[in-house]
Amino acid sequence: MALPFIPVEHVQPTFQQISQRAQDSNSNVLLHISRTDMWLIRNPIAAWNIFMCAIRTNNDCEGWHRRLNSVARNGSPPFYVLIPELFQEASKLPIQRQMICDGVLSRLQRRRTREVQAKFFSLWDSFNRGDINTGRLVREVAKVHGPVN
Repeated sequence: MALPFIPVEHVQPTFQQISQRAQDSNSNVLLHISRTDMWLIRNPIAAWNIFMCAIRTNNDCEGWHRRLNSVARNGSPPFYVLIPELFQEASKLPIQRQMICDGVLSRLQRRRTREVQAKFFSLWDSFNRGDINTGRLVREVAKVHGPVN
């Protein structure tokens, strides 16, 4: 679903509209929607909403994991080798945090990720200007982020 890509205040009404359309059409999607409805109740929308947020992936964690694995080389490192490496990684965190806040820490993104992110920001800008409504935003996000046929 494209719900994480729309403003927080629009999520609940949009979800209700989608649910109503599924009920009206006796769609097989009803089971999924009922499960999603329970999920929405248990998880605050602001915790998973990404409207106007840059795309983040687990690639950031993968880089850290790769660096840590380079210490291991061909197996599990002894504990006495691992602890100094973890300490060194932890000592970098305050500097990295400050660099992120100052906007000087850049991250490498693949061209495809930058293109998709640019499409989302273009759609969000159109929505914020009032050029498109929530329904159109959901449909357009689904085209960008949905399954490929």
